[in-house]
Amino acid sequence: MKGTQERREVFRRYADRRRALMLAIHEILFDQRPGEARDRNLLEEVCHDFYTDGAVLVRKLTEKDTSDSVVLLVAAGNWDLAQPGDIFEGEGIEALLRAQENAHGAVALSRFRRTSLINDNAWEDLWENDPGKPATALLSVDLKPSDARPAMIWLLLNGASREWSSHDRQLLEEVADLLSRAADKAAQEDSK
Repeated sequence: MKGTQERREVFRRYADRRRALMLAIHEILFDQRPGEARDRNLLEEVCHDFYTDGAVLVRKLTEKDTSDSVVLLVAAGNWDLAQPGDIFEGEGIEALLRAQENAHGAVALSRFRRTSLINDNAWEDLWENDPGKPATALLSVDLKPSDARPAMIWLLLNGASREWSSHDRQLLEEVADLLSRAADKAAQEDSK
């Protein structure tokens, strides 16, 4: 199936887009062993589907970490300014983490539509340098596995304005749920 699959680039219906992305993610999960390479391929697929410049998987430094900084686990797309193991911190990251903690799902932000939840300094830091590279739009979602450590996926766009649709948010939340289940399965297999 891998060699003959034709991928349509622009779908007319959300259901077709969703089906294609979820199938691609399932194929990666079934065909590749857990690890950094598989995670990068998953993020590349998500990045491609959402037409973003970059995607990253990040997590807090320790399981019980109360600091407002995260470590980069895997990067995909045009993300040459940061490497796995790099730490992202600053007022912008603190504000994003607070917003994510209070959200019930994906957090969608656009640099050109300021929110009152984030103060001026944190807002500028978030878009200029805190996430490892400049950005103009960001979509963030938590991965909340039961057994594995929690993480977050950030999708970033630079150089263009974007309003994230409800379908974008729903689809990334669905991807996060699937990846959380995959992380739990990998953690259970590691503990055997």
